[in-house]
Amino acid sequence: MKSKIYRIAHKIIPQKYKNNITLLLYRIRGIKIKRQIKYAENYDLKFSDIENICGFDHVLPDKYLIFDKEYSLNDLPLFCEKNKFSSGDIKDFREFSRLYFLLSLALCNRTKLIKEIFSARLKTDIFLWENAMETAIRAVNLSVTFQLIKNKLSAKEQKTWMYRLFSCGIYIRNNLEKMPGNSNNHYLFDLLGLIWLGVNFKNNEIADEWTDFAVKEFEKEINLQFYQDGFSYEGSTNYLFEEIEIFLLAEIALMSSDRNFSFSFKEKFKKIRKTAFAFTFSDGSHANIGDTDSGKILWLDWNEPKNNLTPLFTLLKACYPDDDIPGFKPDENSGLFRLFSFGLKKTAYIENDRSLFFPDINAFIRKKQNNSLIFWGGAVKNEPLFAEHKHSDINQILLELDGSQIFTDSGSFRYNPVFSVRRSFVEEEAHNTVKFAESQRDFKDAFHKKNRKIKFEYLEKSNDKIKTKVCFKNVIWTREIINDNFNNISIIDEVDQPGNIYFILHPDIKIERVSDNVLIFKSKNNNYKFKSEEKILILYHEISYEYGKKIGTRKLICNLNKKNKCFIARV
Repeated sequence: MKSKIYRIAHKIIPQKYKNNITLLLYRIRGIKIKRQIKYAENYDLKFSDIENICGFDHVLPDKYLIFDKEYSLNDLPLFCEKNKFSSGDIKDFREFSRLYFLLSLALCNRTKLIKEIFSARLKTDIFLWENAMETAIRAVNLSVTFQLIKNKLSAKEQKTWMYRLFSCGIYIRNNLEKMPGNSNNHYLFDLLGLIWLGVNFKNNEIADEWTDFAVKEFEKEINLQFYQDGFSYEGSTNYLFEEIEIFLLAEIALMSSDRNFSFSFKEKFKKIRKTAFAFTFSDGSHANIGDTDSGKILWLDWNEPKNNLTPLFTLLKACYPDDDIPGFKPDENSGLFRLFSFGLKKTAYIENDRSLFFPDINAFIRKKQNNSLIFWGGAVKNEPLFAEHKHSDINQILLELDGSQIFTDSGSFRYNPVFSVRRSFVEEEAHNTVKFAESQRDFKDAFHKKNRKIKFEYLEKSNDKIKTKVCFKNVIWTREIINDNFNNISIIDEVDQPGNIYFILHPDIKIERVSDNVLIFKSKNNNYKFKSEEKILILYHEISYEYGKKIGTRKLICNLNKKNKCFIARV
């Protein structure tokens, strides 16, 4: 006979997932939870309070209300078929485990159903304890839900919820996803969970340590994981918007504590937001560059595509009114904004009880705007959708993508959601200047599709001595290297392969292609006579998580391949 949870899973899980139910059930048993419960017992949160809990007897209702709008069960992400993501982004079960839906049910005043689901989770642990990031997202949703329904819970039930939340904090603190060198977005999620829970349980010695630790780590990570222009080293726009939500919620949370981020942190966060806005279209969507993950921390707008940024940007615009979001019109009816701005006021049963933390976005907004809530009025008609940034070295950029052409005025560079100079810097050594203008990492998906090509014209002056014009077509990576040591160089060729970039600095030789770590060179005009053994200076760039640190030049001795009439070098 099948178990109850197995029968329920067959009821509510779409047909295309049913073959994976056994694997799913194996993953959601939650092996790690027993160890974490044992940890939690040391902090006066006894498991005896919750040992007699009923099983999972109900599924989610067929109909429920969110902000006076009716949605069916199919609108939940677990059952939603309408949002077609790439194969790497189908994570329905994981997202179900993040408990987004509990927050929606709380705002619908479905406390009884929440209590039944929550109680069943303590018995069967039907949601994943996969890693610290997942636990942090779940903890934020649990804590907000708890604050919304707290006054409808008994004293024993309140203690049970607090026990579970505290257990989440212990789990995160003991399983931080810190990596050698640069960490990634997982670690930022971990830190947000610690801040959120630390403020929840403020004045507790252990929880205060979580908050202090997370604030210090955030100050470090924002400089380790983000370049000076505000783009993440992971090279993903999806991660960039996730990280903006992380920083925003962390800053809001600290409003309810005596801690705060430094001025330098806030200035860097401002740069990050400015860069992110450049990748955004007026309808709230954004260029999908890099990893296609589109996770969220708080998700209330089920009827919107998951990659729609309107709810997040509406909240950002309220908190940071000076931010310029070209072509964007805030939506005051978005669930995320209503939750923080006045969703609490509509939930009368929690108005007089703030014994546990819940962020007051109105106080945050008033502090930012001198007691006035001002929204940006939206886009001016025919307003360009892309932010402009001065870049004196660039004369003109023509971007041709799916038939659309975008030009910039002379002397300015306009970010485009699909093509962006991610990082530019100058290194000076004596009289040598090497300048790198780097395009966005992971452009393969953008430019390998049919009918997509890029033309990049770049007129550069270096000490008024060298004028270099570089034109590339149908390439993924675009780089410009200028060095006074090579005054005779007018054209610089490049070629890419996964993980590496190669440049040859020679006026008469071009790189034909790379195959199995073999560089193949040819004469540009068929006039150059290859020697049987020749030294060619190649700039070799290795793409890694420590982006930009492994750049160097070396001389390679190449052997003539007479059969193919070309020059090759093994690297």
